Amino acid sequence: MSARSILLLPLVCAALLGACAHAPQERAHAMAAAAPASAGAEPDFSSGGYKAHADRHLAPIYAETPLELYCGCKVDFENGSIDLEECGYAPETPGSPHNTKMHWEHVVPKSWVAEALECGSPEACRADPRLSDTYLR
Repeated sequence: MSARSILLLPLVCAALLGACAHAPQERAHAMAAAAPASAGAEPDFSSGGYKAHADRHLAPIYAETPLELYCGCKVDFENGSIDLEECGYAPETPGSPHNTKMHWEHVVPKSWVAEALECGSPEACRADPRLSDTYLR
């Protein structure tokens, strides 16, 4: 498996495991089954940072199936907003502006990516010559 595939895999997995643990598992499995074939496509990580790549590669995947894959909440991809009332999600901190937005760059922490690449930290991954064409910035 290439370094690029390793970097995309946690992003897709985390999208499936979003913050909507309240959703019934049957619904979660149905949503995952509806994911488009392009979800497995390998992106080009030759330039840009973590957020730029998440925005560029996850938005088209979700655009084909405009529902958050784990709990089925509708997502407006023009502005990244989530309709919490429709899907029954009750945030721990009501009123926070972060409750109704999908922030692609937070789908997977950089530290998890660094751990998956076995380089220990984002800084060590950037210094690793075998990962020079990746984007962990």
